[in-house]
Amino acid sequence: MNEADALALLDGRARFGMKPGLATIDGMLSVLDDFHQDLKVVHVAGTNGKGSVCAMIAAALEAAGHRTGLYTSPHLIRFHERIRVNGTDITGKQLAAAMDRIKPALDKFPEATYFEVATVLALRHFVDAGVAVAVLEVGLGGRLDATNVYAKPLVTIVTNISLEHTEVLGNTKEAIAREKGGIIKPGAPLVTGASGNALQELRALAIECGSSARVLGDDFVPIAGSAELDGQTFDVDGLREYGPLRIPLVGEHQIENAALALAALDAIDASGLRVPIDAARRGLDRTRWPGRLQRIPGKPTLLLDGAHNPAGMLALVSHLERMDLKPVVVFGALMEKDWALMVEMLAPRVRDAIVTRVPTPRSVDPMEPARMFSQMGVFGMVVDEPGHALRTAEGIAGPSGIVLVTGSLYLVGEIMARLEER
Repeated sequence: MNEADALALLDGRARFGMKPGLATIDGMLSVLDDFHQDLKVVHVAGTNGKGSVCAMIAAALEAAGHRTGLYTSPHLIRFHERIRVNGTDITGKQLAAAMDRIKPALDKFPEATYFEVATVLALRHFVDAGVAVAVLEVGLGGRLDATNVYAKPLVTIVTNISLEHTEVLGNTKEAIAREKGGIIKPGAPLVTGASGNALQELRALAIECGSSARVLGDDFVPIAGSAELDGQTFDVDGLREYGPLRIPLVGEHQIENAALALAALDAIDASGLRVPIDAARRGLDRTRWPGRLQRIPGKPTLLLDGAHNPAGMLALVSHLERMDLKPVVVFGALMEKDWALMVEMLAPRVRDAIVTRVPTPRSVDPMEPARMFSQMGVFGMVVDEPGHALRTAEGIAGPSGIVLVTGSLYLVGEIMARLEER
């Protein structure tokens, strides 16, 4: 099959929605003789920061000379971004070849979901590409997520726990912690930034599995240094002697993400897969993670951030306060998200608000957030089409201003696609 056929086959599975559970993915892999089992993996769950932590770990493993796979979701512009080997997206030819190889499993399981098929596809590509270690980001939850098919990862990470997807994961942080902590495995150390009762749940799961747990703020502590528009410096107490480090990512939350990544890299190194300190330093400094407080120079400057829940919005607002920024915002969100709380958090830190429609049927009606911005004293305007919304915001901000695009990764991806067309 060709690339177009492979993508069409994948897109056709979207109609099955989301079905938590491991029976289908286990069955698909069994049909394919469990080809995935020899792959070393790093497994990352959590509410926010999963993708950033994955990107940092993968960059450090690559710098250490290990051929590294990276599987993340969702994509911003094109599906190929989800599956990378040593920083390079899967090509159309590779995508088609991998789809051909997993076709027997697709035929056997015709109602496998989009994410289940994508996960098997990613693992097939990683094995075919000779990957030594793969970094896997959980799609939703952890215990019943399609990525949860490895009995002993090198390390598991649960970045943090906030209320999200409560209809699937439970309506308390403790319940969500139990779901996300389902990736914890016997003998695989846990690294986490969770706190409070959620942390206690994760500790209990680790004890039950006979696994150690290293906790951000208790066992290792990040120390912020200088912050600039294109990066920041920091140090970490409680890990190997890294000395001053730099990441080309902004926001204080990224320092915590980097500390989690370094703690995981320490555990990986201790497992026998060598990650020298210098390689970890170089990897973090090379990390690229588009759409997360990404600054695009211009007149005006653009700031793209995929904050799509209150915890992510808190990190964004903290950055705006820290850098004393008050941009014109292009905002859009999905109906199932707590968009009202996000607007409430964001409004005091923006100058004007252009509310647009996220390009999906799940988009909230832009009139509702626009009305709420106006009620909070911020000029709110509805511009349905995202590209037009961006141009309107740029006109209001002026050449010396800043335009912030936020509220949904889908919106950020749409705007990035429009920027590519310019």
